[in-house]
Amino acid sequence: MSEENLKQIKISIQKYCKDADRDPEDVILIGASKSQSVDKINVAYEAGLNHFGENYLQEAENKIALTNKDITWHFIGAIQTRKAKKIAELFDWVHTVENIRVAERLNSARPTDKPPLNVCIQLNIDEEDTKSGIKKEELENLITSLSHLENLVVISIAHATIMCTSSGDLELLENLELCPRTAMACFGINEPAFSLHLFAFL
Repeated sequence: MSEENLKQIKISIQKYCKDADRDPEDVILIGASKSQSVDKINVAYEAGLNHFGENYLQEAENKIALTNKDITWHFIGAIQTRKAKKIAELFDWVHTVENIRVAERLNSARPTDKPPLNVCIQLNIDEEDTKSGIKKEELENLITSLSHLENLVVISIAHATIMCTSSGDLELLENLELCPRTAMACFGINEPAFSLHLFAFL
């Protein structure tokens, strides 16, 4: 990703945030770096991108070791329980938490010399069998359970992109709008505290 490409993406983010009455500072731009080389990641970092997302632990380990230590790493793939320990050690964010067993493994494995791990709950908003994530009615119980894990911080609720093509899709979006409110109620938060993540492919 060139500096010019990154500049154009940031201009678009500012425009859409203005239209939506949101602060652009709430948006975290993440470079989806799966299958990309260390050199390409370094080029994107030098251009001004400092958040990168990886789907596979084995692929990410080498990249994390060979790139700038100031990079913020996001794990955006499915989590296997046996790999949760290493993920907790290497990453700053995990976007795909969908059950308490994995969350507890991440919590117990988080190094004490690092800040709490930022996690996003993966929500299957339209409850399709082919998609990962918890159901809406399970959300409150999971968030309540996560609130007792001192080495994790729930930052956001991750979900699949929904294309609005029918009234049913609009209803899904209305339901999704309630999910952060449910989360905030569980934690006693009065103001929105959830960041918006935007992925760009390198």
